[in-house]
Order: sequence, then structure tokens, then C-alpha cells
Amino acid sequence: MGDDRDEKLVPENLQIQPAFQGDFAAARSGDAAIAPQLSEMVADSTKPAMVRATALELLQQFGNGEQLAQAIENGAIAVEPR
Repeated sequence: MGDDRDEKLVPENLQIQPAFQGDFAAARSGDAAIAPQLSEMVADSTKPAMVRATALELLQQFGNGEQLAQAIENGAIAVEPR
């Protein structure tokens, strides 16, 4: 009985965003191996601005100046999804 009603509560066009907690937790624990994923996240225009900004903030601790500058440039080009 509840199944039909539950399906109607979730819009068909709902987009579920993937969880970023694992990547962010790894960065916060100092795992430098996560830096490439953070750089990709910053440049990914399909991700919300808040996610990209958090990835950039966390990337600071790992990136050399050139890597960080590239991430900032790529992030500046990315457009907020609508």
C-alpha cells in the first residue's frame, strides 16, 4: 500500500548528488592521494559551487603553487549548474 504513495513523493526529475564526504574526509585527514580528485571536483561545472569551493579549500594543503593556480583557473571557468 505504501509503495505507490512513496513513489509519488519522489519527483521523476530529481537529481541525486553523489556524496563527497569520503573525499573531503580523506583530505581533512591529510591524505595527499586525494588531491587529483579535489582538482577535478573544482573544475567540474556539474558540481554545486559550494562543493567546488570546499574542494578548493581542502586542496590548498596539498597542492603546490602551480597545481593550486590551475585548480583556481579551472574553477573560475566552471559555471554554476542550474
